[in-house]
Amino acid sequence: MSHFLLDRDGDARVPQGYTVIDSEVAFLAHALDEANWLIRGSQLCEWAETFLAGRQVSWQEAYSPSREIQVAVPGLSLEQAAELCDRLAAQFDSLPRPLTAVTIAQALYPHYVWKAQLSVEHAAQWLLWLDQRHLTDTERCLIRVIQQRWLLECPDELRAVYDVDGPDAAQQILEEWLGITSAKRRYPEPFPAEVPSHWQDKATNSWISYLIETQGAFVTSLLEQPLPPALRQVAGRTAYHYFERNPEYLTEDYLNRLASVVSATQWERLRRVLRPPEPSEVPSSATDVCAWFREKYLPFREWQRITGDKEAHQRVLDAGRSFALWYLNFYPRAAVSDDAPPLSFVSARTLRQKKTRFVSLLVVLDGLHHVDAQRLLATLQTTTKRLTLRRNDLVFAPIPTITQFAKEALVRGVLPRNSAEVPLLGEDISESKSPLKKLKEGKPGDVFIWRLQEPDRTYHSRNSYDTLQGEVEGQLNTVAGKIADIVNQLPAQIALRVILTSDHGRLLGTSQRSVPVPPGMQAHGRAAWGYTQWEYPSCGYVLDGNLVYLFGERFGLAEDVAIVLDESAFLTNDGKQGSERYAHGGLFPEEVLVPWIELERDVVPIHEISPRVQVRITGKGRAGQPGILNIKVINNYETVLVLSSLYLSIGKERRLESFDLESEVPALKESLYKVELSQWPSGDEVQHTTAAAVIRWPSEQSIEVEAAVEIESEELYRRSISLDDLGL
Repeated sequence: MSHFLLDRDGDARVPQGYTVIDSEVAFLAHALDEANWLIRGSQLCEWAETFLAGRQVSWQEAYSPSREIQVAVPGLSLEQAAELCDRLAAQFDSLPRPLTAVTIAQALYPHYVWKAQLSVEHAAQWLLWLDQRHLTDTERCLIRVIQQRWLLECPDELRAVYDVDGPDAAQQILEEWLGITSAKRRYPEPFPAEVPSHWQDKATNSWISYLIETQGAFVTSLLEQPLPPALRQVAGRTAYHYFERNPEYLTEDYLNRLASVVSATQWERLRRVLRPPEPSEVPSSATDVCAWFREKYLPFREWQRITGDKEAHQRVLDAGRSFALWYLNFYPRAAVSDDAPPLSFVSARTLRQKKTRFVSLLVVLDGLHHVDAQRLLATLQTTTKRLTLRRNDLVFAPIPTITQFAKEALVRGVLPRNSAEVPLLGEDISESKSPLKKLKEGKPGDVFIWRLQEPDRTYHSRNSYDTLQGEVEGQLNTVAGKIADIVNQLPAQIALRVILTSDHGRLLGTSQRSVPVPPGMQAHGRAAWGYTQWEYPSCGYVLDGNLVYLFGERFGLAEDVAIVLDESAFLTNDGKQGSERYAHGGLFPEEVLVPWIELERDVVPIHEISPRVQVRITGKGRAGQPGILNIKVINNYETVLVLSSLYLSIGKERRLESFDLESEVPALKESLYKVELSQWPSGDEVQHTTAAAVIRWPSEQSIEVEAAVEIESEELYRRSISLDDLGL
């Protein structure tokens, strides 16, 4: 008995035991033979159907792979379906059923992008995959079917990415998202996938052209972009090479921006060719002194250190002594002030508060000065994207600036003389252990103190090595990696705040051990302590050449102290001389002013969620005096929210003020709150003040909402009159 299969599309697999008939002659020759036949071809099948029907012989339709592909991929022509069938070849029969566009794509182009969950990371990988393809019309049709499904499931901000039509469109979006060209739309930032080398080369070529065209000014917008780590390195390398060959276009602003994206060695080479202005006189207020340090003193100090200029060195010595005298007069009053002075141990004391949602990790890096701190922060922010910078300030270290006195004062929140009587601000964690386990057990308001001996240990142990700066940089990179691991591994439900600070800074220069230790005292570096026979005046200190003697009681110390006022250091206690780079213990600005950096984990930016919450800040106060801010919150949700915290960025200098509020915001209501601002901004500062509020959902997710700021300032003295004021 014969069996007939009609393969009208001509692509059916030949079953075992069947013979193909593909011509009328062959069919007539074998039609009456008893065997299994597969009739192939549309016209031949029609002819055979008529023949078999006339003789009442039964037949079956053969299974068509092309038709099955057409069902899986709507819009394909039969010829296109046959093209895919040929490309799949032997794989076709083993594909899972029912057949889908995704299973076909996975078979043709094995890649996890076809089955992975949609996300920002997936969108980036999709673009990178598409960028490397030269698609036929058939392939475009197949992929478009998959894209249509993605477009139904993806968030709105990713629609433009998932809707791209081919490699050219993917490349255009990649250029914008990677910051190579100006973006026409907002992208989830920064690009979350590894950047291939050919895109890094394209970025280099594009950016160097922009730098040339703008005489270096493009570096500002370039480094303000949230670039992925690899491209930040490319940006730094490109800008460095440009300014190395075009130093006449280098400015202080450009150099400051480059500090976080080039190596210490590269930055010093650029610093060498750009002499900054000499620092002005030391201001009177602590806020102005911090600005003077960053903008005036530190650039000049770094240039002097790198070049060894003798005249500049004398100017640094003069500025260092002037600052020391300012601090000696400021410190005793600030230490007993009822206000919150910018002293490191006072800032640490504020961490011990009940009304907060945060578990705080206070990371105390021994001897971390301002320059190193900014490099650490830049590395940390490129290592993990889960930390939002909330504060990047300077605070004043206790006197004297050596670990023995300053560290215990910092971690207990008191003056050095009281440190033996007061408990720690939180639980102490050894450097050899990770804080992760303790943080997992933390409750809101808990403080954990992680003391790290770096970078001080490297500064001391590798002091005479030419590779010192590189080794310090390596240690700071290691610290950044450890902190990032903690941030990424700690359970998401724990609100984490990370504070980076130090017990003291260090001298940006070389000290000669040439000063004898005063009788009755012992010394370390640039400070000595013990008994003195001086009769102290009301100011509490006595100047004696290049030394200043401090009355311990006046300066919150259990003993009197002697400090070197130039760059020298004391002999060792057994009388040894020698030299030491980056010593500490003195009163130079870089020894006293230490970083205070606060970061919060997992704050969702406003552009990623569209909340129905409005925040408005009003108030009127006298410049420089305490004042009250009125906070109005309108909650359009049918659920109770929490106004977790408020952040103000004041003036062009972006002075940050933060408030932990943890106040409920009733559903569908307008609520009012008040906070006291310790120093009301001036009229000019008001014009450049912005604010943001952190709102928390019952799910514990937090978002940042931009607040409208409508505050006024009353000034005792009118600002200087300009031509604009006169209408000229």
